[in-house]
Amino acid sequence: DDVLYNPPQVEVVLTIENTSDCQTMWEETDIAAASTSTKSFKQVETKPNSAIMLKAGSVNHRVSSLKYGKRTILKFVFIREDANMVSGAQVHLKQFEKEGKNMKKVKNQKKNTSKRGKR
Repeated sequence: DDVLYNPPQVEVVLTIENTSDCQTMWEETDIAAASTSTKSFKQVETKPNSAIMLKAGSVNHRVSSLKYGKRTILKFVFIREDANMVSGAQVHLKQFEKEGKNMKKVKNQKKNTSKRGKR
């Protein structure tokens, strides 16, 4: 994941539900000798109530596509109080602006609907 803060944020993916064939994969470097290294991908099927933690920018990782089932996750980050946002990171925050406005509309619609039901 992109580094948004200095020092880098710690990211956590908590698996809530997983009935899928989805695999979480990450790249590891196996150092056989001081002059050579071999990269390989490790993979795991995440179980419900399991968590994966990583420092942003520290390891290449990905999730395979689902062919069946459902995977529900909660993703969150830990940011040190003294951390500073790195230059250019603001573009990542803008992706949530539209979603935030849409959520406000949904909440207002629900309020209006519940008020009409109480009359």
